[in-house]
Amino acid sequence: MTTERPLLERDVEYRPAVPATLEAVYADLEHFWMDVSSETSASVADKLKLELVTALTEICANIIEHAFADSPQSGAMELRIRLYKDRVEVETTDDGARFNEQKGEPDPAPGDDADMPETGRGLLVAKALLDSLDYRRTMESKNHWLLVKMLHSPSEGSG
Repeated sequence: MTTERPLLERDVEYRPAVPATLEAVYADLEHFWMDVSSETSASVADKLKLELVTALTEICANIIEHAFADSPQSGAMELRIRLYKDRVEVETTDDGARFNEQKGEPDPAPGDDADMPETGRGLLVAKALLDSLDYRRTMESKNHWLLVKMLHSPSEGSG
């Protein structure tokens, strides 16, 4: 872990973490972007915001659907959103069932999109939109996800 201090940091807890929580996650991220504009000199491109919001929503939906499948009204989920000069990081922590890394989500089958299921692609979508997505199970038996979105694409350079 680095000792770099974030330009802006927000912590949010959702209890219980239920499907309606996704609206709150979206709203809290929108408030975070407003705080970025008003409290820092940083700016985040709309495209990057949308990609992070989409990825985070997919991860949170999976947490709500799978981690709390056996206890839908008793789960808690926490978000820590941090803005650094070169990236945005979102950590999610939940006390739900362990994510099965071996199972994960299957790769979509080649062929017609009409044959593809409407669910089961959230993790793939999140991975495609982020620069980094890491999962671990903590010593406290919690699921921990770290989503990282760089503020500048590697092709932009610093010219």
